[in-house]
Amino acid sequence: GKQLLRNKWDLCVVDETHRLLTLESEYEQIYNFSRKVPHLLLLSATPIQSRQTEFLRLVRLLDPQKYGGRRNLVHYLKSKHS
Repeated sequence: GKQLLRNKWDLCVVDETHRLLTLESEYEQIYNFSRKVPHLLLLSATPIQSRQTEFLRLVRLLDPQKYGGRRNLVHYLKSKHS
């Protein structure tokens, strides 16, 4: 994981992205990587219906600036339920 961060990448493609939701260490590695790569493509054939928290965890990978901190994610969830 750390070795990947040393190189400059333009694009990262993550297949079976839904599996990251149960693999915390791998999720954090991809999150750290997503903060450094300008383009990230997440692939998954598993629908995420009515599971807003899981959906937002994946969105967090796509836009770490907006949803990066846990506080930002919690704030976003609360604002949607108000």
